[in-house]
Amino acid sequence: DRQFITREEINHSVVQQFDRLLREYIRTQAAQHGLPTVAYFADRCNLSTAYFGQVIKSETKLTAKEYINDRLLAAAKEQLNNESLTVTQVSENLGFEYPQHFVRFFKQRTGQTPREYRKIG
Repeated sequence: DRQFITREEINHSVVQQFDRLLREYIRTQAAQHGLPTVAYFADRCNLSTAYFGQVIKSETKLTAKEYINDRLLAAAKEQLNNESLTVTQVSENLGFEYPQHFVRFFKQRTGQTPREYRKIG
């Protein structure tokens, strides 16, 4: 039982570290380095990509990629609320290579384009 509790605490700390690193990456590095990858964060947590993915899935019920996409979507919504940024600028800030990819990503997850989201929001 003690081993399971210890592992659970370690897994929880990996998720916390991942979340912190991901938020920081989106805020400061995505524009220069592109979209965040699971492999990047696994490496930063000193874990294999496969094991990292298992830990994230077991703790959050989301794959690591889904978790990244959720954080990207939240950041996109936050930036779209800033009317001084164009959709293209938001796309670049988040690390999308092409604005069309950002629009597709956003619409698949929300059912509306970034411009439609702005009109409603």
